[in-house]
Formats: sequence, structure tokens, C-alpha cells
Amino acid sequence: MKFVRSRYLMLSKNTYADANGRRARLAYAARKATLFALDEATAAALEGGEIPELQLDRLRQLTAVVPEGEDELASVLAHLRSGSDDRSIRGFTIIPTNYCNMACDYCGQEHYKSAVDNARLGRLAARVEATIADPATRSVNVTWFGGEPLLALRVIRELSARFAAAAQEHGKDYAAHMATNGSLLTVPTLRLLHHECKLQTVEVTIDGPEEVHNRRRLKRNGTGSYQHI
Repeated sequence: MKFVRSRYLMLSKNTYADANGRRARLAYAARKATLFALDEATAAALEGGEIPELQLDRLRQLTAVVPEGEDELASVLAHLRSGSDDRSIRGFTIIPTNYCNMACDYCGQEHYKSAVDNARLGRLAARVEATIADPATRSVNVTWFGGEPLLALRVIRELSARFAAAAQEHGKDYAAHMATNGSLLTVPTLRLLHHECKLQTVEVTIDGPEEVHNRRRLKRNGTGSYQHI
């Protein structure tokens, strides 16, 4: 079978050196949303329409190359449809508060304080619990987002307790994730989130080196947040 470069593979024009001084170029395989390094010779070969035989298995796994004649758009759409039809793994993104304790200059969200709407939280919890109880469901993943979600830690704890209890009752897998600015993330809080709220991963937003970050991600008093985070 002959393979060709994927139409969804992008190669950087710049080269970079690793710790051993080896030169490489960055590649991005959009079909798998994967960023990886390629040695200069392999990258140049792909640009020239050649597939290095020694790299073939790796390039296939990364979807950097595909069988000649494959309709890649049709393959991508079919994959997306199959994922949409699969009800065994369910995901929810929950915003426990719209408020944020920072004032990033590029943020497009409106941040405001509001009282907790217990009736709304009840409906939300019931929806997630019903999904967990669905026989077709194998696992449920919750992502906590904001605003700054840690400003609503009490809400996260209350909802997490219900979700985890429902998962245990029905024998389903449950895990949580969080995107946070990191300003309220302490070691005790992290332990609590992991053990009590089943948090598996945390995404802390850093905007590059300190001088760049502090120009863009300001506290509400106008000072930089890099060292605090």
C-alpha cells in the first residue's frame, strides 16, 4: 500500500534544537490534534512528497501520512459522526460562577457576581445524575470552567459529591478536570479537589514568560499575577 502526506499535516518553517543539539522541525497533525517534532530530513522528505520508509509506522500512527486515494474529509466527518453517536462516554462543561478575580485585557467574557441559584443547580445535578444512570453510559467526565471556578469551591464540592455518589451507585467511571487561572490553587485545595472531587487534571493558564504574562493577565488591582500563580 502506498502512503502520501496528509492534507491535514502542517510543518513549521523554522527549525529548533533539542538538548543534544539535534535540529528538528515542529509538525502538527490536525486529525489527531497532535504536535510533535520531526528531524529535518523527514520533514523535508514529506514536503517533497516522499515518505521515509523507516518512519512510516510512526507517521501512520500520527496520521501524518494516509493511504493514497483516501478521502480524508470523508474520513474525518465519519470519525466525528461516530463520536457523536457514541453515548458510552459523556462529558459536561460546568461553569459554577461567571465571576473572575483577574482582569485579563483580552478576555471576552462578562464577569459578574450573582447569588447561587439552588434551583438551577438542582436541575443541573439531576441532568448529570440521569446521564450517569443511563445504561448506555460507561463513564462521565466533568470539566469545571469559569469565570474562575475556584471562586465557587463550595458549589464544586456539593455537585461533585452528588456526581461521585451517583457514579458509585451505578458502577460508572467518573472523573473531573478544571481550567483555572491558578491564583487560588493551593496544595490543600489541590488535595481536596483530587480526593474529594475526583479531579484528575488541572489546566493552569500562563501566558508565556513573566514579562509577557504580566502585561496581559492582571489582577483586579492592576498588578501582574505571574509570581503569585
